[in-house]
Amino acid sequence: MIKNFSGRKSRSAALNKKNKKHYKLDIIKSPQPIIFGKHTDSSSFYFNEHYHVNTCEIIFLKRGLAKMNVDGAPYELRSGTVILFNPLLRHEETYLPQNAEFISYNVTLGNYLLNGQSNGMFLPGKFPFFAETDDSSMDELCGIVETLIIEYEKKSIGYGEIIKSLCTQLCIKVLRLFDEKYGIYDKGGDSEQQIAVIDIKNFIDGNYSDSELNMADLEKAVHLSKYYISHLFKRSTGVSVSEYIINCRMEKACQLLKDTKLTVLEVAKQSGYSNIYQFHRQFKKRFGSTPVSYRNYFQSEK
Repeated sequence: MIKNFSGRKSRSAALNKKNKKHYKLDIIKSPQPIIFGKHTDSSSFYFNEHYHVNTCEIIFLKRGLAKMNVDGAPYELRSGTVILFNPLLRHEETYLPQNAEFISYNVTLGNYLLNGQSNGMFLPGKFPFFAETDDSSMDELCGIVETLIIEYEKKSIGYGEIIKSLCTQLCIKVLRLFDEKYGIYDKGGDSEQQIAVIDIKNFIDGNYSDSELNMADLEKAVHLSKYYISHLFKRSTGVSVSEYIINCRMEKACQLLKDTKLTVLEVAKQSGYSNIYQFHRQFKKRFGSTPVSYRNYFQSEK
């Protein structure tokens, strides 16, 4: 059972056959695993609110319970549920064992492209997707992730190609699962506007570190007016162009603060900020702490 403690109807459940759009299902570019693993525990544990840029997170809740707050709405999920978060969807997670046992598998996929979707979007819509499945199907899905882990750890000849193949297989099976529940995909659909969004995102992804990046640059790159770009991007992704650029820059800044010894000034420059004070203000606004405090926290965790 999927519970929404807010009393509102789950937005994922709100997709219905009368109102939803249908999308043609084609994997144009196969996914690559960014993070994958297995988690077992006999006590509860918690993940702070976070989101992903240009990647989606899929959780296979094999045994145990989950309480989640997703974009302000609370949910309770049980064993046998597959959970999917599209990019930029804020979520926090609490997991609890069931009969002193908890087992989950998770995969974060990136660098893929599905027909009709902007880069990084796995399913249409800015809300979480939940699908309950039977034990046999869950075992099959978790088995693919288990094989991914084994191949990565052993690194035998050709393991990279096997991992790619397994990710594509997992991607298709998850898409089928959600399509069976929501009826999202069919044989129709015009992806011209979505390809324009992909072009916009790809240009930003490759140029956000330029502090002088602006709408005029986007106009030249994708050959569309800045007014059309703004309207199309907001409508398709749920965030404005400027918000998306900030998201990319903050994600890069976090990565550099955690994984390098660069000065805060150099981190700001490589993240697309020529003004250190503007960088500090944006970082504090986004994360509630200074870049130095953020770095110190993660270094103390290592």
